[in-house]
Amino acid sequence: MDEMEKKIILKRNPVGIAGGAILIISAFLAWIEIPILGGGNLMDITRLITGLSEFGGAEGTLYSLVFIAILVLVLGGGIVALFKHEVGGGMAILGLIIFTIIALLLQSELNKSLGYLFSVNIFSLIGIGYYIAWVGAIVSIFSKTIEKKLIG
Repeated sequence: MDEMEKKIILKRNPVGIAGGAILIISAFLAWIEIPILGGGNLMDITRLITGLSEFGGAEGTLYSLVFIAILVLVLGGGIVALFKHEVGGGMAILGLIIFTIIALLLQSELNKSLGYLFSVNIFSLIGIGYYIAWVGAIVSIFSKTIEKKLIG
C-alpha cells in the first residue's frame, strides 16, 4: 500500500476521533466522589456552583463563571477534537488545568481552616471523569503520532 492509498483510507484520524469521544464522555462521568453522597459529573458540579453563587456574592459569581468555563472547555474541546484533534485536546487540557488549580486552592483553604492536624486530601475526592478527561485530551493531542505508529 503506497502513501496515497493510506491517505485515502485514513482521511479521518480514528485515534483523534476516539480522543474527542473520550472527552465528551468524561464530562458525564463523576468528577467529584463524596463517599456518603455519591458522585457528581461536570455538569452537576457547574449547576451546584452556579446555584450556590447566588449566596456567595462576587466570589461566588466568579467561581460560577470559572466552572462554566471549565465545562465549556472540556465538553467543547471534546467536540472540537472530533474534527481538529490538537485544538480540541488543547482546549480540554486548559479546562483540566483550571480545574486542578481550583482543587489546589480548595485544598489550601481546607488546610488553613481545619488546621494541619486534621487534613483532607481533596484529590481523594476526585472522580474517574477527571482522569478520563486527561486521557482523552492527551490522546487527542498526540493522535497524529499515535496513528503513525499504528500504521507503521
